[in-house]
Amino acid sequence: MKKLILIFAFFAGILISCDAKKTTSESNGSNPDMLNGSWELNYIAQTKMAVNDIYPDKKPFIAFNTKESKVSGNTGCNSFSGAISSMSNGKIRFDEAMVMTRMFCPGDGENVFVQNMKTVESFSFSDDGKTLHLVQKSGVDAMRLTKK
Repeated sequence: MKKLILIFAFFAGILISCDAKKTTSESNGSNPDMLNGSWELNYIAQTKMAVNDIYPDKKPFIAFNTKESKVSGNTGCNSFSGAISSMSNGKIRFDEAMVMTRMFCPGDGENVFVQNMKTVESFSFSDDGKTLHLVQKSGVDAMRLTKK
């Protein structure tokens, strides 16, 4: 009987440790601290054009400061900065009251970028941590960015 209890305890320990490892790796995939730094756009939804075609002169980027819940960057034309209104458990929302310069911008690139930022509700990272996925409510990527 003692042998059976020891075997059961052994296998229960293995199952618990396997589950703990899975939870740790999942939490790293949506760890807000991994957002810190600058990320350059390499994919954007709501357009069939390639990023290099819609932003021929300068690619947009987003810089995160999670300690201060701040975000800044460039739309490919104008600079912006503002607050991250919420950020936890893989969820993120940008404050809609962003400060932005107002230079004339040819084409639709800036509008597409700003509209996609408004749809972002969550984030995740690629397995290697080099690609940031900003995801819409529907689960589709609004944008993908690479670490600069």
